[in-house]
Amino acid sequence: MRVAVHDCFPNHETAEKELVHRFLQAFRNLGWEAARAGTSDDVVRFRPDCVLATHYTTPKATEFPTVGMMTNPPEYFDLFPGSLANVLSYDAYLPGSPAVARNIEDLHHSTGKRPLIDDAYFYLSSPRTAFPERPPAGRRLFYVGTRWDAGKRHGDLFRRLAAAVPLDIYGPEDRWRDLARCYRGRVPYDGVSMIDRIREAGIALAIHSPEHLRHGIPTMRVFESLAAGAVVITDAAEFGREHFGDSVLYVDTKGGRDVVDQIAAHVTWVRDNPAAAERKARTAHGIFVERFCLERLFARLPQLVERIKEHSGYTRPKAVSAPGAPDPQPPLVEYVVRAGTRPARFARRALDALKNQSHPNIGVVLVWLGGEPDLDTLTREYRDAFLSLKVVRAEASGVRSEALWAGLGELTAPFFGVLDDDDYLHPNHVATLLPLLTGPGAARLARSGGIRVQEDPGHYEDQSYFHGPLGDFCPENRALAYWAPVSNAQLLDGNRYVLSHSWVADRGLLAREPLRDPHLPVLEDVYLYSELSARAPCAFSWRATAEWNWRSETKDNACLYETGLYDALERLRLRLTYATGWVGRLPGPVPTKPRVTAAQGLWRSLTQVGRLLGRIERGCGVLLKDGVGGFYRRLTRVGTH
Repeated sequence: MRVAVHDCFPNHETAEKELVHRFLQAFRNLGWEAARAGTSDDVVRFRPDCVLATHYTTPKATEFPTVGMMTNPPEYFDLFPGSLANVLSYDAYLPGSPAVARNIEDLHHSTGKRPLIDDAYFYLSSPRTAFPERPPAGRRLFYVGTRWDAGKRHGDLFRRLAAAVPLDIYGPEDRWRDLARCYRGRVPYDGVSMIDRIREAGIALAIHSPEHLRHGIPTMRVFESLAAGAVVITDAAEFGREHFGDSVLYVDTKGGRDVVDQIAAHVTWVRDNPAAAERKARTAHGIFVERFCLERLFARLPQLVERIKEHSGYTRPKAVSAPGAPDPQPPLVEYVVRAGTRPARFARRALDALKNQSHPNIGVVLVWLGGEPDLDTLTREYRDAFLSLKVVRAEASGVRSEALWAGLGELTAPFFGVLDDDDYLHPNHVATLLPLLTGPGAARLARSGGIRVQEDPGHYEDQSYFHGPLGDFCPENRALAYWAPVSNAQLLDGNRYVLSHSWVADRGLLAREPLRDPHLPVLEDVYLYSELSARAPCAFSWRATAEWNWRSETKDNACLYETGLYDALERLRLRLTYATGWVGRLPGPVPTKPRVTAAQGLWRSLTQVGRLLGRIERGCGVLLKDGVGGFYRRLTRVGTH
């Protein structure tokens, strides 16, 4: 078993960073291979069986099964831009409580996507430990916190506790200046030191937010305190009494009794009754090891991964047929692949993506535009990879629609798609779209969401959560994109909403009032999808299974670099003015003006540190050679997406 654990805040000392260390230790204890993944490239290099997304700021951004660890209150899921989309992108979920599981189901209800939620609940626990031998006397109360809310949630709780009991406080120094006499420093986030500090103190306070209590989610503080062999004092009475009985001490925050008095009474009892306190701690630790240590909680992960592979289309489900009848054959899906104008690695990457589809019946119409490798070499390599392989020779005339329509004319399968040689599909792409196109009430056009991938070195996606005081450079080149159902009107406003390779369609949509080549030099893919979506509503899979490879330093994949873009957009608007499902003439906003993209290009050039020095050098050369106008045009190209 190979597991990648995503470090979602690599430049911050957070609970998630501590958890990454603990998860890796638990996986090593289980004999599994595991790796910390700071970026998507780390995941791709490791090639895991699954990825654990430790926080909803992280989307699924690779082809590997991704499990969302939903261990925070649902109110937090929408605190960050795009975080709900990230949650929806996961293949499966580890819920922290029944309330969280219900929330995930509710979130998916209107999408039609059936979520795979693990049957057991997952807790932010700690690796298995041995019960520590320690002097029974001299226990102190331990607490660690960041006071991210400036202490508002707890009010004067800790000021009063400091006056009532022996108290050791850890966390950021600037957040605890008012309690300097109890402050003991920061704890390294290394998976070990926190438990060591709790063990030294001997008594741990695990206080929950109202949101955690409302949804029945115990915090990681409970489990790390149990792992340390400490006596635990907590307000999570419902969870604690169900699982730990009277081996844990409880405080009532709602009954009107003073919380500080309750905590102080427990601390006094522990210090006055060391042997009895030791027995409580030992009993609670035994329950932790038997039922709640990370090794126990993760033991189900291999079975969950197998369920993901079937549920998310990574493996072909077993065919079910009547006794004596032949197994039903999955329908043939043909892809038009235009290739030959880029280096050979592009064509092979696209064809490999189709060869590796979990859906078994794939056909290819290869529209060959010349170039390398030579056509005979390519067809020999892939002759046996597909159910059918047809070759259409075409010229790179500069009118892109000609090659596309030449390929469309060769289709014979009931379903089809388009994959240009610089794009990529995840192995479950076709398998997750076909159920939307077959069976009762099926759609005739279905698409997935996508992932934008920066292919040129030095160009990265802005991940604001990666920035922070630790100062590590995290070159993230992937982002969840094109992630929502799209209205027809949006298609013609000059922005990209639908990836040309993200959809599969019923070939019958081409037969009704047959589509003719519009002779478009660019935007031919937008026109084709617009025509299809005008003829039939498009279903959305709510999965990110198509990768769009963007190369910022070259022009070979960006229609926005082509002359005639604005003319093509206007032609599309005219052709679709009275199409089914379109009302009136679509004015649409004017595509992004050069002065805007030049500003964007300047910002992108300055913020992408990995290429900054080279760009300064090249920019000076452009100024000297081509003047201000040439420099302006280059910024426009860099700023255009």
